[in-house]
Formats: sequence, structure tokens, C-alpha cells
Amino acid sequence: MAKIKLSNVGNSKGIILQKRLLKKYSISECAELIEVEEGILIKPADAPRSGWKESFQKELLEKGYEQIVPDFLDDDTLEEY
Repeated sequence: MAKIKLSNVGNSKGIILQKRLLKKYSISECAELIEVEEGILIKPADAPRSGWKESFQKELLEKGYEQIVPDFLDDDTLEEY
């Protein structure tokens, strides 16, 4: 465990995370902060639409439909919104 200094950011406080921790936990542009009993948990944010294709496909197959979810959902170049 390492102690870190809180920095002033306007009326708030901020922290700087070490590059090795960001890499180790695959945190790049966005992270989730979760309040837990012991404090705050920082974890990588799930990508938008993560798991959607699999969920759609499973539901369609359960209802007797063929695969109709296009492969464009796999396109990592799609702009996030």
C-alpha cells in the first residue's frame, strides 16, 4: 500500500495514479469510482456497449431467430457516444 498526496483541483481534490498501476489495471481514459465500506475503489470503466452483441445474440437464439446482429458491433473504430 502506498500513501498518495491529494492535490487541489478547483474546489475539489485530485490524485495522480502511477503509470505502472494504470497499465496493470488497464485504466486509460476513464475509470469507475465505487464507494465501498472501507473507502473508494477505483477500477477500469467498462467500454460502452461491452457485451451487447453476446446478449443480443443469446436472446435472439432463445427466441428462434437466426444471427442478425451485424459485425459492425465488433468495429473498434466506431465513435463512442
